[in-house]
Amino acid sequence: MKLNVLRFKKIEYEKGFDIQLRVMDMRKKNLIDDTIILLQHPHVLTMGLDCGEGKDSNLLATRELLEEKGVSLVRTNRGGNITYHGPGQIVGYPIIDLNNHDKDIRQYVYNLEEFFIRMLREEYQICAGRDKKHRGVWVENDKITALGCSVKKWVTMHGFAFNVNTDMDYFKLINPCGITDKGVVSLEELTGFKQDEEVAESLVLEYFADMFGYDELVYFGEGIENMLEVSRSGY
Repeated sequence: MKLNVLRFKKIEYEKGFDIQLRVMDMRKKNLIDDTIILLQHPHVLTMGLDCGEGKDSNLLATRELLEEKGVSLVRTNRGGNITYHGPGQIVGYPIIDLNNHDKDIRQYVYNLEEFFIRMLREEYQICAGRDKKHRGVWVENDKITALGCSVKKWVTMHGFAFNVNTDMDYFKLINPCGITDKGVVSLEELTGFKQDEEVAESLVLEYFADMFGYDELVYFGEGIENMLEVSRSGY
């Protein structure tokens, strides 16, 4: 099974969201194969559907402080509450058709957690797991990978945020994912040294592909239009 790979260095959240919508539309029309978008965002807080209009009690900073620290605030259509994205965090947006994955949303989310659990154990000797009440990947009482997904006509968007060399002080601006009795952690904190983000991203892609049964990866860099043209040509 083929998986397209789009990799961006760093782009604004709104631009990344627009790219997701474009790729999702192409996938719904069966113009392209399943695709994963890997990137990093500048400092941004995103508020999911659980927040609702006017419900920002988990935002702990004033708008003035956010502006001072260069942090954007964006409402989005993913599930979940409020979370932070920023440099040093690997964000993945799988745009895949669950018709080819048993049409099982619960299993899809489980598999997203599972490939991180396996990767952290096998590559970094870190014992990670799940929390009974909260989605994501946890190391004891701290979340290292947040999940927030959306599914339309069985095609997924949004995905995961993996803290690698993330500046964890930015999480103090919020109650991450609306949770007040647990913490957050990065790979850098757990290992005691700064990580090679390119290596970490490659491992994320490797374990994701293995988990979901992709045996052919097609790389397009940042070339969305090129991906569409190649797909039309029957590559």
